[in-house]
Amino acid sequence: DLVWHYPHYSNQGGRPAAALLAGDGATPGNDKLVEHFEDQRLELFDVAADPEEAHDLAALRPQRAADLHARLVAWRKAVGARLPQENPRPVDPFSPEAVSGR
Repeated sequence: DLVWHYPHYSNQGGRPAAALLAGDGATPGNDKLVEHFEDQRLELFDVAADPEEAHDLAALRPQRAADLHARLVAWRKAVGARLPQENPRPVDPFSPEAVSGR
């Protein structure tokens, strides 16, 4: 498996998510699961048939999505990957304090 773990926002518009490209250890597979941390939404793609990831198959193949999600969760636990947490003191980026840099 190939795992991509991105648990934060970026200034280029990146959103917290993780992805797993299923493989057998020697070659990558065709199924890619994407987990969106903001709303816990899962997407499943067949990247061989749909390289642009335009057709989410999670609703059509819920067991495969659940199996890959379990592998992703197990990987996260094995490596101690951190998950995003809600900021208890969020800052409005347009507030006077944020704009002035104080």
